[in-house]
Amino acid sequence: MIGNSIQLVNELRAEFMESDTVKVYEEWDKDIILDFLEYSVSSNSIFPVLNIDSTKPNYNFDGQLFQTVNPNGSRWKAIPSRIANDGHCNFEVVSYDSDSKEYKFQLRTPMILPGGSKLAFKHDGTPKPEDNVTFKAIYRVL
Repeated sequence: MIGNSIQLVNELRAEFMESDTVKVYEEWDKDIILDFLEYSVSSNSIFPVLNIDSTKPNYNFDGQLFQTVNPNGSRWKAIPSRIANDGHCNFEVVSYDSDSKEYKFQLRTPMILPGGSKLAFKHDGTPKPEDNVTFKAIYRVL
């Protein structure tokens, strides 16, 4: 496949103590295909963001594809409870256990992202030492 560069990015229990963001990748001015994303988080306050606007690479809503639309007509961050309770077109719930604070999700289908994107996980609040994300992402730069 000429011109395709396959990237595998993974992290085991990345913590949020020094920053409220864990970056998976950031590639702009290139066409990207996000083929695979699987992640687990240890807190309902951790959520994925996929920014497609290079002028707003850290926004939670504007230019960000993983926001949720709630049944009451509002929008919210894709925290585990929102994905599990309200559904999400991009994510399948693999495991959801709020008692043990174990949440695992995977991308339903590959995503084509012309012009690039930034994939990251954010913490919506004050991170605790036990708050972490484990992820595996496979994407192609075309």
